[in-house]
Amino acid sequence: MKYKYLLLCVCVLFSAVISFISHPVVRFTVQAGKSITRTEIVQLGFIRSLAQFFIDAKIRDGSGINTEDFKKEHTIDELYQLAHPDWTEDKVKLYSYPLKSIIDKIQVRDALVDLNPSTKDLPSAHFDSESFNESNHRIMRLRKKVIEDASDPNNDLDAARGKIGDLLHTLQDFYSHSNWVEMGKTEINPHIGIQENIGRIAEINQATCSSVGCKKIQSKCNLIQKFIIKTCPMEYYECKE
Repeated sequence: MKYKYLLLCVCVLFSAVISFISHPVVRFTVQAGKSITRTEIVQLGFIRSLAQFFIDAKIRDGSGINTEDFKKEHTIDELYQLAHPDWTEDKVKLYSYPLKSIIDKIQVRDALVDLNPSTKDLPSAHFDSESFNESNHRIMRLRKKVIEDASDPNNDLDAARGKIGDLLHTLQDFYSHSNWVEMGKTEINPHIGIQENIGRIAEINQATCSSVGCKKIQSKCNLIQKFIIKTCPMEYYECKE
């Protein structure tokens, strides 16, 4: 039951905006130099959810704990040891293994969205081609299904875990495939996957940049990009308000 609670935590935890546009570079398989990988994002999300789970459990039990200890950087094993200081190292590894296995499965499913023939070129799976509303609806549908699957005591939760991987991929792509960060946003968009309106979105034919305050950027292509887009170097514009 406690893992079902944690599963839901990871799924459920997911500003004035001018308008969202698709990121001109990432869409062509270019990765920013200081970007964080999907694997790191999923692992951090689980670790933070696990820490909060232990905090909530200890508070419910009336245990006297220092919650700040759980908010520091920890591995999964370290969090288990912190929550159960009397456990041996072998016992910690034994009890933490199922969760690590779950994380691995979710990470694989997350990555497969880019490889599965049914989703790799599906705009709504990646916030591509200005499909912001469609992608948001996809996250909302997946989130609802995860909660339904996890609420059924007869389910083994494998289906829910797979949907979490699908959901996380699309959610992550909002930030990497749009100009959210370039617009100066340092917080998450709290509306994605929760409500219909996620902010003002540029229309497909709407001009999002002008020549004033814009800088032309040329980006070299790698071998894959040369084969796919056949136009190198890639050119786009960075514009300031």
